[in-house]
Amino acid sequence: MAGPQLEMIRDSLDDLPPIPEVEGYTLRTMRMFGASSVADEEGWCACFAQWTAGPHETYTEAGWTPEKLRGWFAMEGGSGIEHPANLFLVECDADQSIVATACCWTTPNHEPGMGELGWVASVDGHRGKGLGNLVTIAVLHRLKLLGKKTARLNTDDWRVPVSVAPPPP
Repeated sequence: MAGPQLEMIRDSLDDLPPIPEVEGYTLRTMRMFGASSVADEEGWCACFAQWTAGPHETYTEAGWTPEKLRGWFAMEGGSGIEHPANLFLVECDADQSIVATACCWTTPNHEPGMGELGWVASVDGHRGKGLGNLVTIAVLHRLKLLGKKTARLNTDDWRVPVSVAPPPP
């Protein structure tokens, strides 16, 4: 089935909750230049591949490579991520691995004043700790900073258990 099956809309980015802190994890944005960018790109690909393909495939088997990720930043016509500050990462403090991610899109394809929360993912062993909530709220704050008034998330029905999961204790 092509395209997302579900769309969730947040009618207002006013009164967002503060970005939470999760003990043992650090929220930051993607680094795209220098030696550290290679680790970020590979870590993002490994994290995202688990979400899209399952934990037993490598990110290259799932079709995600650093080159493909860089291509999303370079896409013309506003159909990509546009800027590294729009791609949030959660790093595990214990080993500096990328364990969760989400991005914001502000493309011309959206309604005026609307941004999109997308590509929310986390890796096995770190799920259920509030990392999805962390990156989601961070993206919503970024969209507001970029002047957006509303936000949407498009997803597929097989992801519903994640999108309606209760917040962690």
